[in-house]
Amino acid sequence: MNANLKLTPATRKVLSSLPVLMLTVQLSFSQLPDSWMQKLSLPSDGRGAAVGFSIGKMGYVGTGLNFSAGGALSDFWAYDPDTDSWTQVADFGGGPRSGAVGISIGDKGYLITGADVTAGKQKDLWEYDPVANTWTQKADLPSTERNYATGFTIGNKGYLTTGYPQSSGDLDDCWEYDPSTDSWTQKADFAGGARSSALAFSIGNKGYVGTGYAGSQKKDFWEYNHVTDSWTQKANVGTNPRSDGAAFALKGHGYMCSGVTPTGLSHDLLEYDTLADTWTARTPLPGSGKEDPATFVVGDYAYVATGYDNQFNQTTDLYQYTPDSFIATFENEIHQLTQILVAANPLVDGGVITIFSKGDDLNIQLMNLEGKFITSVLFSKQYSSEEKTVFRFNKSNLAAGIYYLLIKEQEKLIASSKVIIQ
Repeated sequence: MNANLKLTPATRKVLSSLPVLMLTVQLSFSQLPDSWMQKLSLPSDGRGAAVGFSIGKMGYVGTGLNFSAGGALSDFWAYDPDTDSWTQVADFGGGPRSGAVGISIGDKGYLITGADVTAGKQKDLWEYDPVANTWTQKADLPSTERNYATGFTIGNKGYLTTGYPQSSGDLDDCWEYDPSTDSWTQKADFAGGARSSALAFSIGNKGYVGTGYAGSQKKDFWEYNHVTDSWTQKANVGTNPRSDGAAFALKGHGYMCSGVTPTGLSHDLLEYDTLADTWTARTPLPGSGKEDPATFVVGDYAYVATGYDNQFNQTTDLYQYTPDSFIATFENEIHQLTQILVAANPLVDGGVITIFSKGDDLNIQLMNLEGKFITSVLFSKQYSSEEKTVFRFNKSNLAAGIYYLLIKEQEKLIASSKVIIQ
């Protein structure tokens, strides 16, 4: 049994006595820890380089770039996780925009900088009021116009750093915005050096910035202390440098996901522990990866929306992520085990997987912890009815360890779960 699974003594007793290993694969709206679920796609043009932020119980996605729709976009949409529905809200007040920075401070959303394909780079700041459904222009950034900057929020202040200016060369300046006075204050330059397309999030009273592009993709990672106005280098973000990915903070941990690497798009998800200063691989984002997606966090869940796929198509899809800490122990999963059976336990040479759902279009894929699909493992459908679908699992020479089962219906991911191979 892998030590990374949080098994209580009682759980170990339950597991050791089971004739079959029962794994919860959610075929409803609830989710397992460390898993993704596809939600309703944005009902508008596909796009990359959009912005996302959250206010209260709602997530917001807007602007971005769609080449077939004529370039930059100005529409904005609100997402309600309770009803899995989108509602169009007021268009962004600054006009068509892509590569901007979106953050929220208190009960307002903010969109800063970005570019229009005709007007070029911008340095304006706009505030969104969800109650009035209006955009109000605020004080311009007192610095160079730019796009592909990054930003984060600490307390009641917003921060913007790096970016690509109207002229050549990246930027490393850092600015603090105070909405109570509608004013900007310059802070210590980003210590990692000039770049664009970096990723950022905040945890508690610290900001974090890393990765990005400056002649090549980067993997360095830095912590900002607003009290001392100083930057401290932290552990690199995984092994692969990247830019143009997604970042969010959830339940006291930071996450960086997907993006462009020197060898193409990545779909991995890395979780940052501020106390240990370590990165841990988590369940990858479904699909082949995304470039320039939008992100937001509402309650216990994070969301990754839109972005370019590996064919540079602009997408509209939305995925919801549940962190590993959402359910405290593996024992909690065992009490919900009703929807899928994997026999036998331990899985040695092979086994039978039964999914309690009509399975004309169901298929199964296996993925390792590094996000690589295991193509040598064969899942063959044995039986399908209105109540269940049975697959045969040929273990072949698969190494012992923890893997992910991905259940798909017509290539749409509907559920995922960890599976232990011994």
